Amino acid sequence: MTGDATSAGDTTVKKRRGAPVIDRVLDLSLEAIAREGMDGLSIPEIARLAGLNKTSLYRRWPTREALVAAALERAMGHEEEAPDTGTLRGDLVALIERAANWTGSPAGTGVLRALLSAPGPGEIMSRMLAGRARAPETVLKRAVQRGELPLDTDVRLVLTVIAGACLQRLMIEQTPISRGFIEDLVTLLLSGMKR
Repeated sequence: MTGDATSAGDTTVKKRRGAPVIDRVLDLSLEAIAREGMDGLSIPEIARLAGLNKTSLYRRWPTREALVAAALERAMGHEEEAPDTGTLRGDLVALIERAANWTGSPAGTGVLRALLSAPGPGEIMSRMLAGRARAPETVLKRAVQRGELPLDTDVRLVLTVIAGACLQRLMIEQTPISRGFIEDLVTLLLSGMKR
């Protein structure tokens, strides 16, 4: 029994120690993409900067695309819990604000430019689309359960509209995503979803 307790304790310590290392690798990856674009990201170089063996990185992220997708998922808050403000409007505003805070930062803008110039969507965009849907899907399903939205709400279409509007604002108009813009976007979304 004592052996089991020690084993469980060791696992907890390893997990605690592992999280900062993972965070460091993902931060270094984002910095490299923002600075040099997709072609500038090298797993051996990220491993060197993080003070790790490259095989450790390859074990967790077997391809450069997998590493980029994981870094983007964390940076944009995909690993965070879905907001629960009690209303669909509040939840959508919180979700968009979370994404806007990162994408509007210098690192976020650099990474978005690199992603948009990358040839074809590939593994990165596939993983991003899958990861991107977790929190919004939770928010929208909760709204359906509360009777705020119809059962057949197209989650993917809602996400596409949000992403398209935010990218237009940031990359084409080169205007920050303000709270007013987010409120107006959510009003437009809600009027379209509540048929």
